[in-house]
Amino acid sequence: MKKTVFIITTLFLIFSCTTRNEDIYLNRDLKKAKLLGRVITEEGLPLDGVRVRLTDIIETKTDINGRFLFNFLAYGTYKMKFEKKDYLDEEYEFEYNFKNRKKLPYIKIKMLSTNYLVNEGFEYLKERKYEKTKEIIDQLENINNEEEVVKYLKAIYLSENKKYDEALPILEDLKEKDRENIYYQLTLIDLYKKLDMYEAYAKLTYYIGITDPRNYYKYLKLSADTYKNNLDNQEEYEKIIDEYNKYKNLYDIL
Repeated sequence: MKKTVFIITTLFLIFSCTTRNEDIYLNRDLKKAKLLGRVITEEGLPLDGVRVRLTDIIETKTDINGRFLFNFLAYGTYKMKFEKKDYLDEEYEFEYNFKNRKKLPYIKIKMLSTNYLVNEGFEYLKERKYEKTKEIIDQLENINNEEEVVKYLKAIYLSENKKYDEALPILEDLKEKDRENIYYQLTLIDLYKKLDMYEAYAKLTYYIGITDPRNYYKYLKLSADTYKNNLDNQEEYEKIIDEYNKYKNLYDIL
């Protein structure tokens, strides 16, 4: 009986030691950590609702303070992706290993909005930095190439680089979608003039002038002159020049 108890006790001790040694080995080999991070806008404000993906396996979203957390992080190389509607996607890669195991992983990411990039694009255009403008346009098209302001920026860029045939359909589409946007109309008549599209130029300058004569009645004169000098249409010239003179007298502008 004593011998049996001794054998059982010995086996129990051996098993216990083996288990503890295995635990020690696992804990030494597989380190764990929390991954903390924060996402901000170009103005440094917290950005909530950002989709944060960790190596395409785990994902979470930022809270109202722009913060996110992953509770478990083993040794390895990680790729992260940050996505939010109307913002440029961001990516980040880092390695968690034995050397940096004592440091709590913390990541700070800045995401750029459509509005910010559009403003940057127009600033580059003013400065004639066309390569920088093209980079901005490419980034914007990765966010949303259907935004009207993105299309307008692209059309201006193409026009200033004398790619008139590429700019034309973009501007005409914008004008049809938003007939009240005077900027689309003014940019388009400039393009019609560069392309010697006299009839389209005459019709659009007339439309601008007759739609808002208080501010743009002078465009009636441009339309009339085009019908006379470029299209040899005396009848249209006389009709439109009469309208021009009427509004000119009405607003008492010499």
